[in-house]
Amino acid sequence: MEKNGEISIKSVLYKLTNRPIAMDGEKYVYFDNRSGDLEEVSDELLKEAERIAKEESEKLFEETRVLEINNKTSEIIYNKYTREQQFNISNLLYPYTEEDKEYMFMFIEIARMISREAKVSGIIADEIDWLEIDKRIALRKAGE
Repeated sequence: MEKNGEISIKSVLYKLTNRPIAMDGEKYVYFDNRSGDLEEVSDELLKEAERIAKEESEKLFEETRVLEINNKTSEIIYNKYTREQQFNISNLLYPYTEEDKEYMFMFIEIARMISREAKVSGIIADEIDWLEIDKRIALRKAGE
């Protein structure tokens, strides 16, 4: 994989040919074991490698995007409520009340809802408006 997160054509060509690939000017070449010569990669093979590299890059981007959203969602939840706090509030240990429990559950539910919406809409984690959690909580409370 290249530094920018895209799959390199060179690595795909290697997988397809099982031979080291090099650049000769502007052309991809490989060492032909039979003839001992450098052979140019065919246009058909190059097009197939470009297609595969593009598909793999898109898949990698999507997997990374979803993972970053999941990580950010966990970070938002655990910054507000540590695991210990979640346990204590869920079990209504002193000094927590039923209202604290309902608010925490609402907060976590809405954070997860926003996370799911982001995944479906295709946005990245940095574009999510996490202040939306408090807005939606206020709307729910106003509707009670």
